[in-house]
Amino acid sequence: MSIKTKDEYLHIFDNKLLITKTEEINDLVEDFGKSVNNMFKSLMVIFISIPIFTTLSVIFYNIDMKGLAIFSGSFAFCFLDVAFYTMLFTSGSSEIKIGNITLIRIQKKLRNYVVLISHKESGRLKVRALVLKENQVDIMRNTLISEKLMEEKNIKMKGTNDYNYLFLIAVFFISSQFSKLFLKGVDPVMINGFIILFVSILFLISIMFKLINPLCERQKTAPI
Repeated sequence: MSIKTKDEYLHIFDNKLLITKTEEINDLVEDFGKSVNNMFKSLMVIFISIPIFTTLSVIFYNIDMKGLAIFSGSFAFCFLDVAFYTMLFTSGSSEIKIGNITLIRIQKKLRNYVVLISHKESGRLKVRALVLKENQVDIMRNTLISEKLMEEKNIKMKGTNDYNYLFLIAVFFISSQFSKLFLKGVDPVMINGFIILFVSILFLISIMFKLINPLCERQKTAPI
């Protein structure tokens, strides 16, 4: 069975899923190369942002604009976290064995609906994403449920990330107002920079836990 997504095709078999760029299954190696190439393009944008914000941070510090220096530096650290996460936990696989799949979800991310296939790869839990058009969501949902690859509870049609972004905007606004009222000598940009840095550190800790957890599981299941 084959299902069209926005840019790819998902082929469902009894023991595996195949993801190709064309409706016909021709060259999986070429399709894998295209997927990895797209992922590296995204990584390049992230990697370019890191030295840009780092340079800005140094420049602002040298001209005694410490608030903007911390704000820019925190963005550089945030982009570094995103780069690590993308490299470690994002998959470009064109072939996924059913036995390695741990969870399949359909979620709304900003403007797009996305199928997220969590699976074991190279000793880590990675996620393969497939972007859907709005008119493809029902077909994908019904097919995955009928094939018993996904449960109804794993479908989130509302964009949870939208609320997260609104929450962060609200936090920045409240922190700015708070600093004006109670911390008049402190630059509100600096406070927002510390907030971004704090969130980035929490994100880095979650990445470390994701890396450590499979190692602990393997030690528990290893023969004595």
